[in-house]
Amino acid sequence: MRRCLAAVVMLAVACGQTDAPSESLPLMTLTPEAPATTAAATTTSAPTTPTSTDPAPAATAAEPQAAVVVVDPTRLTVAPEVWGGYDRDLFPHWSDSDGDGCDTRQEVLIRDSAIEPAMHPERVCRVVAGEWWSAYDDWWTTDPAELHIDHLVPLAEAWESGARLWNEADREAFANDTAGLVAVSASANTAKGASDPADWLPPNEDVWCTYAAVWVEHKATWNLTADQSEYDTLAALALECNTPASS
Repeated sequence: MRRCLAAVVMLAVACGQTDAPSESLPLMTLTPEAPATTAAATTTSAPTTPTSTDPAPAATAAEPQAAVVVVDPTRLTVAPEVWGGYDRDLFPHWSDSDGDGCDTRQEVLIRDSAIEPAMHPERVCRVVAGEWWSAYDDWWTTDPAELHIDHLVPLAEAWESGARLWNEADREAFANDTAGLVAVSASANTAKGASDPADWLPPNEDVWCTYAAVWVEHKATWNLTADQSEYDTLAALALECNTPASS
């Protein structure tokens, strides 16, 4: 059975991109219908107790269907990881690079909410409620405090795959590149840690093809390498994901 995400998948086209892309597109934009538990959020005071909700109902025929997902690990150079020297502080993150008052975490929360999120009335660009789908474990929540912003290619993995050779400006650009960021449940992000696909894939098997495609896209965009076991796992996924489903 092919494992594809029932969501619109936009793969950034690397046309003449450098090691530090100046622009990026979200790689996974969810489209499942949000649970009808709240009205569309507006700018209000902070809610008393945002709560998690049951998973959203299955997609209907009227909803957008999954884009074609192609996993192409041949875009990656195979090389051993180089361990040692990593520190998260080497990747300045949650910056406000465009100076609009929203740091990267808030921008991802705004982008990934299925409805217009509610903002704090007194704090600059602070999301307090919305509706989010954690693709990794097929789970919904209305509380941003329950979400982590996952670096789909973890910072430690990036370091070991070539980012150790970058300057700080490029590492900051990578850490805040929203094309490689997605809001997911805290538990799923913690379980993933710094693992590559050889060691961890999302519990929700329906997103495996998308996850692998985005992983390859993001690493290729940033000229990061893959170790042999990582490449072999991606190649195995490609055999399944790139094969048309039988009728």
